[in-house]
Amino acid sequence: MKSWKNIVFIFLLVIIIFAFIGCGDDKNNDSPKVTREFNDLTFLGKNIKLIDETGNANDLKVRGIWQKINDGLNASTAKPDGAFGIKFYTIYAIGNFAIVINSGEDFLDYYSFSDHKVIFRENQVLEYNSGEIIGCIEAAILHDMKLPD
Repeated sequence: MKSWKNIVFIFLLVIIIFAFIGCGDDKNNDSPKVTREFNDLTFLGKNIKLIDETGNANDLKVRGIWQKINDGLNASTAKPDGAFGIKFYTIYAIGNFAIVINSGEDFLDYYSFSDHKVIFRENQVLEYNSGEIIGCIEAAILHDMKLPD
């Protein structure tokens, strides 16, 4: 009888040990997503946030993307008191307008948007000229972004 109890005890002990080993710690071992923010761009007299979500070791300035976006913003002929300017200032006043650069498959329509963020793919934006960049930004603000009720 004693041997039967010993076998059951050892069996349960082994199960408990394997359970602890199998569980490990529940921490996610993925490295955190590297995000950088640049606040040194201006558009219609306002500082614009440029967010780098590419996770690339080199930042957007080193890769020339910051300069592409800057050139695009400077190419705008938008009037501050026109329909576009008024909508932009209203969106900007909410406090969450930004331009985001991330990686992934190319967008078919040059850009995407989420709430009040214009999103470009890093590989695509390097091929755009300043007119295409500001065209995407202005289209997103005028046609895609909604004002709060």
